[in-house]
Amino acid sequence: RLFNESLPAGTLFTFDELKYFTNLKRIENDEFYYLMGLEHIELPSSLIYIGDRAFAMTDLKEISIPEGVETIGLFAFAYTSLQSFNLPASVNAFDGSAFVMCDLLSEITVDAENAKFYSPSGSNAIMYRSDPSLVVGCSTIPEGTLVIGPYAFSGRNITSIKIPATVHVIGESAFFTCPLESVYDFATEPQTLVSEGGFAVDVFGPSHSGDTYPIYVPAQSVDAYK
Repeated sequence: RLFNESLPAGTLFTFDELKYFTNLKRIENDEFYYLMGLEHIELPSSLIYIGDRAFAMTDLKEISIPEGVETIGLFAFAYTSLQSFNLPASVNAFDGSAFVMCDLLSEITVDAENAKFYSPSGSNAIMYRSDPSLVVGCSTIPEGTLVIGPYAFSGRNITSIKIPATVHVIGESAFFTCPLESVYDFATEPQTLVSEGGFAVDVFGPSHSGDTYPIYVPAQSVDAYK
């Protein structure tokens, strides 16, 4: 089974060996979780599934996802040192939790042939093609965005963010633990904050330091935001 289809959780290999498992289709949940020292890995072209937390809490600095991978699980690369990431055309299941606490992430691209996701030019962000919802970003929210998805910027090393006037929903933990010093919100009406437990603090904070920070809104909308 190991050689033909799946790599069971807890099985360890030298990092360069994985590419030789040419029939490997799945990397299961937690497969390399907390494996310190893992900075680089080459995945086999046969892969179609990367499980939840598969590479979370490692020292991973770079990874190339092969064409053919369809699913990237929850928190797959959370708490790693990734600096850039390209989403291949084949991926159709993926969300912002994949990069929680990736504070070095500064470049994101999407293969132009991907039918479900795309990256607006120069945005370093991933959005759905079906609606103007932001899945994940590095430091910029593209103009025209309606929804900022959960964990979209969680842990990113950004001190300031501009929220376009079109945004009307901000998802759970979207800016959680970002070292924000200021937020510029151009919407004339307060956004709906979607948070587990209903607490807005889950969306915007706290920052790394625990400090509060100002949120600047249009002058005519100050009362609405209070």
